[in-house]
Amino acid sequence: MKTAFITLVVASLFTLAYGSPVLTLDSEALQLAGGSYSLTEGINSGYGNFSVTMALDAQAFQSAILAGDASGTIFTANNNYIGLGIGTTPNAGLYGSWLNTNYTRAITPVNNSAVNLSSGLGDLFSSNTYESIAVTYQITSTGTWTYLTLVDSEGTASTYGGNDSGLKAGRFGALTSFTYGENYVKYLVVDNQTLSATASQKANLSAIAAAAVPEPAAASLSLIGLAALMMRRRRA
Repeated sequence: MKTAFITLVVASLFTLAYGSPVLTLDSEALQLAGGSYSLTEGINSGYGNFSVTMALDAQAFQSAILAGDASGTIFTANNNYIGLGIGTTPNAGLYGSWLNTNYTRAITPVNNSAVNLSSGLGDLFSSNTYESIAVTYQITSTGTWTYLTLVDSEGTASTYGGNDSGLKAGRFGALTSFTYGENYVKYLVVDNQTLSATASQKANLSAIAAAAVPEPAAASLSLIGLAALMMRRRRA
């Protein structure tokens, strides 16, 4: 009952944000999967057009960017056919990949984004520290779209967007498998539709909120502790 309740709360957060997700993996499921996941039935049998929203380990992600020489996977689809990760050329930031190439494809700012996701994160993180971070990565027939949401210690959220129009999903087909960076990804949701900038920010904030929900084991321990405290008060 407790586990079902927690799952219901998490699912409700995403339903409020942008409808029913196709696949949701919390931190426990991600750990069990071990960095890769295969689907028995492909998601979206058309030309791509799906979204992946991920809550990231804020400290690990910021540290990797500030290090300047640390590269790594955030998300790759269908045997590294297409993906998003941390690259270092020419600056540490988010870059795209194609057909097993390293993360070197720069992401162009969209919607008048104040920060370039490929070249501007280092300067941003040098002067600001963020408590929570999430990213929505979209693979579409017109290119890949990336929306990064950063939440500071005061709870203020900022979202920056980018696009690589050269990474199109015309030959991609359905999503059948993917890998993710275990050091970075703490919560992951796949949806079979693309999202606007505003919807992406809502999805990112929902992922951050869902990732903060205690796992069943932790929640059970908290309830046990609360019950013990109540018993002690009654005896007193």
